[in-house]
Parts: sequence; C-alpha cells; structure tokens
Amino acid sequence: MDIAVLIDAIVRQTTVLIAQLATSAGGRAPLAHTANQVFVDLVRELKEQGLGNKVIADMFGMALRTYHWKVRRLGESSTFRGRSLWASVLEFLQDRESVLHGEVLHRFRYDDEGSVRSVLNDLVDSGMVFRTGTGARRTYRAAKPEEYQGTERDAGEGVANFVWVAVSRFGPITEKALADVAPLDATLLSGALERLVKDGRIARSERDGVAVYSCDQCVIPLGSAAG
Repeated sequence: MDIAVLIDAIVRQTTVLIAQLATSAGGRAPLAHTANQVFVDLVRELKEQGLGNKVIADMFGMALRTYHWKVRRLGESSTFRGRSLWASVLEFLQDRESVLHGEVLHRFRYDDEGSVRSVLNDLVDSGMVFRTGTGARRTYRAAKPEEYQGTERDAGEGVANFVWVAVSRFGPITEKALADVAPLDATLLSGALERLVKDGRIARSERDGVAVYSCDQCVIPLGSAAG
C-alpha cells in the first residue's frame, strides 16, 4: 500500500468533516488556528515516534532553520499558558511605553531565551515594534497604527494586521469597542474587518443583534509584505 496515498485520503476526509462541522446549522466557526494546530500536534507526535528535528523538517519539505522558526513561533509561551510566545511578547510591549531588552528577557525568563530573541527580531522586522539603542540600553516600543500605515509596506495589510492583533487580544469585540483600542479612521477599520473575515483570519457573529468579531489565534507569517 502506498502510505502517501493513504495519508492524502485520510487528510481529505478529515478536512471534509471539519468543513461540515464548521458550517453546520448555518454557522461559520473560526478556523484560523486549525492549520497551525495540526502542524504543532504532528510535530509532537512525530517526536514521540523517536524522530529528530532534521527528519521532521524534511518530511514537511522545510529547511531546518525554517522548521525551527515555525516551531518556536507557534509554540505556547511558558510564561502565559494558552497563548503563543509571539502574541504574548507583543501584548507585553503594547502595554508599556517602552521596554528595555533585559526587561523583556526577565519577564519571559521561563521561555527559551533564543526563542524570545527571535520573536523580538521578527516583530521589529515586521514593523510592529521599534527598536532603539544598543547593548544594555536597547529599548523596544510597540508601533501605533498610524506609524505603521506610513511605511512603504502594504498599508492595507498593515492596518489589517493591527486590527487582527486587537481582535485576538480583546475579542469577542464589537466594531465600536474596537475603535477605542485600535484608533483608526472608520472606513479603514471597517475595510480591515471585512478583509480579515473574508480571509478567515477572524470570525464574525451576532450578539444581541450586534456584530462581534473574534479569533482563536493571530500569527503573521515572516516574510509577508506587512509582517
């Protein structure tokens, strides 16, 4: 029996089942987290089978460095259980005017230091965080939406990413409440929400006749135009 064919058949049947469940009774269950969760669970199970990281990376068709980055990116923070390290670091920076590099490492001292450094570099490269100074005086500050809009990056995707982060952090949330935590022009905010819903990154439902937005996870890929 061709194992690859069997795996493809199982995956296909599973995805059909997930799609049916997600749309049952006219609902639209959020699926943004599903692919990432499958990857994390598969990696864990493959390691249980005694496979090393290099072999697993090859099985996914990834370079070892890319594989390690993705595992770190999607891994749960040891400091904030139930949240990814990436989201936890960003939230920590957004809650403060500016933070020294050492303070970030101390706050996430229970996480792998290399992973925390990688997340910080990723956030800086994406334009969502600014870094100034060197050495012990290296400081980080979360960018504001209007600062990110002014870059040469894809402005529409940049705004959408900021809104996505806000929905992930404060959702379920209405558009009116979202305007208070993500101060954007009303047209930009509405456009970003529509874009995110269409892409499946966030879900829209109704509560007492009012639209509310939510998502299970926010992960912005390294190398994308806006992150």
